Amino acid sequence: GLGAALIGAATGSQMASNVAQVAVGAYIQGYSRDQEFEADQLGVRYLTRAGFDPLAMSSFLAAMGAEHELAKLIAGKEGTEPAAGLFSSHPRTAARVERAAATARAKTGRSPARDRDVFLRQIDGMIYGDSPEQGFVRGREFDHPKLKLRFTAPPGFRLGNMAEAVVGEHADGALMRFDGDRPEQPGMSTFTYLTNQWAPGLSMADAEAMSIGGLEAATGSGRLETQQGAVDVRLVAIRFRADQVYRFLFMTPPDKTAGFNEPFRRATHSFRALSEAEAAALKPLRLRLVKVGPGETPATLARRMAVDDFQLERFLVLNGLRRGARLEPGQRVKIVTE
Repeated sequence: GLGAALIGAATGSQMASNVAQVAVGAYIQGYSRDQEFEADQLGVRYLTRAGFDPLAMSSFLAAMGAEHELAKLIAGKEGTEPAAGLFSSHPRTAARVERAAATARAKTGRSPARDRDVFLRQIDGMIYGDSPEQGFVRGREFDHPKLKLRFTAPPGFRLGNMAEAVVGEHADGALMRFDGDRPEQPGMSTFTYLTNQWAPGLSMADAEAMSIGGLEAATGSGRLETQQGAVDVRLVAIRFRADQVYRFLFMTPPDKTAGFNEPFRRATHSFRALSEAEAAALKPLRLRLVKVGPGETPATLARRMAVDDFQLERFLVLNGLRRGARLEPGQRVKIVTE
């Protein structure tokens, strides 16, 4: 969870490298082609033994490919290959799966089932996106009902929620990371934690103690030299409990730093604890099955989606539909609701 300390007491260049790597989406370690093929074969084998159509794996991969393209569109990187994509690190193709499935079908000689209705009944009501254990990203706001905390990212940042941190990226090249850590020594001040434990290798002439929402905090800034050039960093540590510190790390190109100073300050001061009632009121998004009514279209149904942007695109991908597809009254489709 957020208690993981990826940055730790890394040197300045290591700190910049770690954050930049995470922020651009290096979420998954790649596997070899042999391992991928073995995974394909095992998946086909298990589906066949269970009596299901192994060719369904190819349509699954097609759906994942559409999700991958949507993720690039949402990230503003259409036409590029973000490192976080499934297909950049797991290059299975539908054709490969179809070949493996055809072999499995020839051996069994059975007419396998797909049981779409069974599948739809099983997923009705399942969590879509972040779970309460991970916390929720809602636009620029991050809420964690288990840890009972909230903050709002600066305007223009798109947040990504990972197991060990919340990361954000801005079109102007600024990056941010929010995570947690524990002081090495009982009674260590937040200022000492910042300068001695978190970033002992970073020169911060402006390091100072401060208060954020009545919580003891400390901040400092400095400049790092990386392989990609100089970057400015702003670190903020907030004492949430005696044994728990939460941290903001902001990185900017030097020529952009001045313009981000005030947005970063507002973001850190938006951090606060949630009350029991506020935490209890936070609920995850869920998939719901609905029947298409007379005259309803993908566009009208997409407006019922509880998402902030790209409603139609998300609806189409979620239901395996192409743009311009027609729906029949009584047809069941998936939407996302609160």
